[in-house]
Amino acid sequence: MTIATSLFAVVMGFQLLPETTGATQELRQVGVIVTRDGLVMALTHRESRIRVLAASVLADLKEWNTAGAIAKAAEAERATAARVSLTTSWARLDKTGVAKLARMCRGDGSISGLGRLYASQALQDHFASEECFDSLVRFVGTPSKADEIPRAEIALTLDSYKQSLTDPGKRRLAIKALSQLLRAEDSYTRVAAATALFNIGDPAGLVPLTEAVAREHSSGLQNILQGILSDLQARTRPVKQP
Repeated sequence: MTIATSLFAVVMGFQLLPETTGATQELRQVGVIVTRDGLVMALTHRESRIRVLAASVLADLKEWNTAGAIAKAAEAERATAARVSLTTSWARLDKTGVAKLARMCRGDGSISGLGRLYASQALQDHFASEECFDSLVRFVGTPSKADEIPRAEIALTLDSYKQSLTDPGKRRLAIKALSQLLRAEDSYTRVAAATALFNIGDPAGLVPLTEAVAREHSSGLQNILQGILSDLQARTRPVKQP
């Protein structure tokens, strides 16, 4: 920090904050004074990345009384990824932000399909929460051409819900949803669904995968699906006792 910046902070009555991450350097490069008040001001910066970085640093520093300002910035944010990031920083400071993330991933109408994925990942990464598993499975298994790619991306994350997948009922629901996704019009989505079934590694995935291979018209995609099916067959084949 330069002498000039330090003097400015003293004159303005700001309390200087310690270095936390590389984010502070990027914030300073665009003129943000890295103090509590300076970071709160940056929550209204014209660039969404700067707003997100400012919120993240405030959360890193456990500036609890800035949760309201971050919440306000999150509610005003239009960019999906930035909105989830801001809400995550809010959640790290106040449990009402955690509840908001949960509503987002359950589909409260405030965010897109990919936003639901980002919110669920934030809950997993920061709060070890799998509460969105059921709603994500329902979203994946509901046919909608407009949302096929978000459904595919969510499908590829389902195997990370280790605790939820130990429940036989939840595992069956996930396999059923992925089986429906195998009928998607988009080829990437079909392959993603097949990959997700392999990742879950349940023998119940063999029948829908076999059917998907049989009805696939593209020889190239059929080969890909057949390869995934063969891998799942090998993975789930009982081990022979010596």
